[in-house]
Amino acid sequence: MKNIFYMPVLVTIFTVLVSCGSSNSDHDGSSEVLKEETNVDPDAKGGNTCLLSYQEKLGELLTGEMASSVTGLSVEKMETKLNNILKNPEYYSIEYKWKTDRTEERTVGNMTLNWPVVYFVKLQDINDRSLKEFKASYKKATKEQVEQANNAIDEGFDRKSGNEKVNKQIDKLDELGVDKKTQKSTSSSIGSVIGEIAQAYSDVEGVGDAASWNSVEKRLYVLEKGVQFSISIRMSDDDEVNKAQAIQLAKEIIAKCG
Repeated sequence: MKNIFYMPVLVTIFTVLVSCGSSNSDHDGSSEVLKEETNVDPDAKGGNTCLLSYQEKLGELLTGEMASSVTGLSVEKMETKLNNILKNPEYYSIEYKWKTDRTEERTVGNMTLNWPVVYFVKLQDINDRSLKEFKASYKKATKEQVEQANNAIDEGFDRKSGNEKVNKQIDKLDELGVDKKTQKSTSSSIGSVIGEIAQAYSDVEGVGDAASWNSVEKRLYVLEKGVQFSISIRMSDDDEVNKAQAIQLAKEIIAKCG
């Protein structure tokens, strides 16, 4: 079960490696371009103190009634799950779920199972982030960047990447007692999945200072005045329906701090 704890670390390492070589450098002119395009200071973060104040009050920022209204599903049949175990509130989340009578096929290892379909709306990731960081984190990766990341994984675990963020994540794996062989083999096995996610981002206009939809995660990432949050939603097999509902909820959330 240890992989449950270190999988997020591996995902972070792969994500960092995907973004290597992209417009993160202070010398590539990206800050000036972002400022011209958005009229927002690309390096400022934490300005929306109202949104930050909801880190430990997620149920007030996204209520069950809001989730029910946008989805058209009953509050009475809704299950609420609040995740606030970790010390850092930026990792808290609240999820509203509705069970259905439907099933779908999922492949687990060598088995194909009929898996229950659950509809959900989830709010998470409230933390301070600059526009420049947001754009670098939630932009569509190229196939070449994903290939480079896969090729750089072994070098990263051998601490040859020269990337401080990667080294910090590897320190976490070492602290968890994950041996190098397991680190490398597990990271390589999830590379294709994370690569698919990294290529599934698309910019969304008209929501906050910046927003990006990930069609694989069914998740909308939003930045408003230096603070980000995300809405994950599955209410339909139609990705455009999920996206539209996530956008509607995001606008309602932003309006609470307008």
